[in-house]
Amino acid sequence: MEITYKMPLPLNNVNAQMSPIRERRIFLKRDEKIYELVYAATEEDYESWLPAFQTLVRTFTFREEPAKQVVINLLRNQSNEAKGLLKRNRSSKNAKNL
Repeated sequence: MEITYKMPLPLNNVNAQMSPIRERRIFLKRDEKIYELVYAATEEDYESWLPAFQTLVRTFTFREEPAKQVVINLLRNQSNEAKGLLKRNRSSKNAKNL
């Protein structure tokens, strides 16, 4: 789906001018979820970056398994695992600086 609209640019500027924007949206369904790939640019820049978006869409694939997520609590009650990760990161940084 492709749409065109106008919005004030630059954002958060008292001298913003209404500028035409073109947007292309691609919808993908996997299992019971719907995903959306969005490309938007000013009218004058739209064609310049469209081939890159088309390549992204052509080569897009879902991972079979989600990537492993690591959460490190930066507050005082850190887990032993998180403390170990932080110590290893600090040690390797200090070794690089020698």
